[in-house]
Amino acid sequence: MLNKLYNRIEKLSAEKPVLTAFLVFLGAALIVVPASLPFFFQYPEEFVVNVMSETYGTLFDMLIIGWLLLWLNKLADRRQRKIRYREEIEDVLGWQSPEAAHRIATNIRRLNREGVTTDINLVEAHLKSANLEQARLANSDMWGVNLQQATLRKVDLSQANLAGANFKRADVEQASFRGADLRGANLMEADLERADLEEANLSGADLTGADLQYTTLKNAVIERATLHGTNLRGADLEHLNLRGADFDDANLLDASLRQADLAGADLRDAYLERADLRGADLSGASLERTELLNAEFDDIDLFAEVDTLHEVQFDPDVEDALRSSYPHLFGDEEEEKAAAEEPEAAPSEDDGNEDTYTEDEAEAAYRTLSERTS
Repeated sequence: MLNKLYNRIEKLSAEKPVLTAFLVFLGAALIVVPASLPFFFQYPEEFVVNVMSETYGTLFDMLIIGWLLLWLNKLADRRQRKIRYREEIEDVLGWQSPEAAHRIATNIRRLNREGVTTDINLVEAHLKSANLEQARLANSDMWGVNLQQATLRKVDLSQANLAGANFKRADVEQASFRGADLRGANLMEADLERADLEEANLSGADLTGADLQYTTLKNAVIERATLHGTNLRGADLEHLNLRGADFDDANLLDASLRQADLAGADLRDAYLERADLRGADLSGASLERTELLNAEFDDIDLFAEVDTLHEVQFDPDVEDALRSSYPHLFGDEEEEKAAAEEPEAAPSEDDGNEDTYTEDEAEAAYRTLSERTS
């Protein structure tokens, strides 16, 4: 009996909560009102005063408690939504489909709206061609994520783990990668114009053909990175470790390379006009066919230990000074030696100590020799 009553009350409260509350109030009134009637008839004035004071107190309590319950309920709902959005992302991690990319991107935006802007798990997520413009993903684990051709303008990826991520042809203009781990990332042909890469780790990253115009790379690590054909116009590369980096055919117009370590770097065919090279280390660097017109540097000793200066374009006065001090870097000494050495004359057929004979003389000599031997 009691069990059936409990089940009915539970069902009614779930399906019709307002009606349930009204019935509870009505039941309480049916108990309280009859019990209060004798006091009302005996002391009517005091009864009214007491009822009014209790009413105001009850209303105030209901207001405070109701507001508190509402706030707690919203917090609980918000927490449940966050958990649900994270679970929906994790359910499709690893799926290689446009649907997965859409669902993940949608739930990222939902989490951002709920105030979740960090520590989102996107390991190996498929987000090819997804639109995540202005998304906030700081400190998120995004190892191996596929963001190929994605729209990531002004996205916050600071301190994120992006090792091995694929940003090929992605639009990452004005994005923040401050302190991010981008080791081995694929950034080929990505648009990183005015992006913030301060203190980012780009070791071994492939930036072939990427657009890094006016990017901030202060204290970034770009060791062994591939920057073949990269547009680094006006980029801040001061004090960076660029040892062995591949800048072949890169555009470094107006770039700042002050105090940068470019030892062993490949700068062949690079465009370094008006670049600031003061205090840089170019030992062992290859500068073949590099353009260095109007470049800034402390003195010509900067180029003393480079691999070669063959076909490098300098300002005329700089080139004259370098050729005078380091002719071997231009190959001038070898050319002079080659010009000074005359080629040996080829011996003619008549040269030598051997005698020459006519046919008659040879035949007579042969007969004489035959007679002697016989």
